[in-house]
Amino acid sequence: MGRKVVEMRVEWVNNDGGGYAKDVEVRDGITLDEFIREQVGGSVDPEKFTIQVNGKLGRRDQELFNGNSVLFVPRNQKGGTK
Repeated sequence: MGRKVVEMRVEWVNNDGGGYAKDVEVRDGITLDEFIREQVGGSVDPEKFTIQVNGKLGRRDQELFNGNSVLFVPRNQKGGTK
């Protein structure tokens, strides 16, 4: 028997590029990793981003719940010249 499909809303705060925040409808039982891949595509390397759920570092296997806030921002890149 599959998981019950319910309407669940997660706030998606994405600062990769222009940056925005929006509510996203997701299925019950979705993990953080599945959610990120659905939002930005399967080719993204999550290790290059800071990912938080409700202000705390998220785990990729973490289940999301209705009303969670997910923050997805690129980690600072070192480099440049002095």
